[in-house]
Amino acid sequence: MKTTSITLEAIEKGWNTLRGKVTALKKIDLHIEKGEFFVLLGPSGCGKSTLLNLIAGLEKPTSGKIVFGERTVASPSDKIMLAPFERDVAMVFQSYALYPHMTIEDNLIFPLTNLKPRPKKSEMKKKAHDAAKLLQIENLLDRKPSELSGGQRQRVAIGRAIVRDPEIFLMDEPLSNLDAKLRGDMRAQLKGLQQKLGVTTVYVTHDQLEAMTLGDRIAVLNDGYVQQLGTPMDVFNKPTNVFVARFIGSPTMNIFEGDIGIKDGVPVLDSPSVTVFLPPEISEKFHKAGGTHFTIGVRPEHFDILPKGEGDIEVKVDVVEHIGTEHLLYVFLPDGNQIVIKTTEMPDGDEFSLGIIPEKAHLFDEMGFRLG
Repeated sequence: MKTTSITLEAIEKGWNTLRGKVTALKKIDLHIEKGEFFVLLGPSGCGKSTLLNLIAGLEKPTSGKIVFGERTVASPSDKIMLAPFERDVAMVFQSYALYPHMTIEDNLIFPLTNLKPRPKKSEMKKKAHDAAKLLQIENLLDRKPSELSGGQRQRVAIGRAIVRDPEIFLMDEPLSNLDAKLRGDMRAQLKGLQQKLGVTTVYVTHDQLEAMTLGDRIAVLNDGYVQQLGTPMDVFNKPTNVFVARFIGSPTMNIFEGDIGIKDGVPVLDSPSVTVFLPPEISEKFHKAGGTHFTIGVRPEHFDILPKGEGDIEVKVDVVEHIGTEHLLYVFLPDGNQIVIKTTEMPDGDEFSLGIIPEKAHLFDEMGFRLG
């Protein structure tokens, strides 16, 4: 398999509508390494699929430049806009996009029929069979798509990308139509396949679990900007702002936002629904940062569960979910927010205290950016 790097320089994409100009992407700068599994992660409407379409050549950037290796494939200022087939990319869609009237073998062969010069029939058939063997669907070649399960259809869609022997794989939420177990199985198979082939892959998803398990690196998008770029563990352990902190992790991170004050002679963070007594290490960091309005983030698994009156936050549990060896405890706050605690041992009673572990807490300033 051949492959290449991808560089995006100051990419912008906007449209003129009846409501005025809408900008989906704003000054995106990214470099994707040769052979990297790169994930674009974000909520619906953040611009991730638009960015994938720009890389594919399905849409034209408003400004900026897209470079594959040392070859510019899109640059409005230089009047360069290569078509998708000229870019040597293969795309896997969420909807599979298989031809229902063709057999699986013919579906795998079809992308090769558009190549110039057109390969010999025997050569196309061999490539289709090689891809089917790699994906363990060689026993399905004489069937139609309607006779296949969702997971099998998705393998065929991936196989159609493989037979092209492209420089780049582009995948737009390819697993989102599968059930939870099959999605987990396909994730592992997809990661193993990409590592075996070594092809640069750009993968779009809104599922942070997919991003964490598949990506060599993740770009978290929101509001048309890259909010954070890094390895999965960098993004999980050191979210750069409150948006990333909330978006990465399941269950989501607990967020306490408020003003610094004093209660019973102890520094506190006064949130609308809860008062958080601040450990000295945290209050000192807030004092050094200056200002009075801050945010504390605590992941559900990073609380100390203490007897009532001995911790930083007093809680009364409203709902308990048992998930195998773990338990999720939910506290519903008057302002509509909630506190979620993940633990392997159930506490005694439904009223107790939560201790904030300073080294596990995530601290953000008034603008929502990470402190330290």
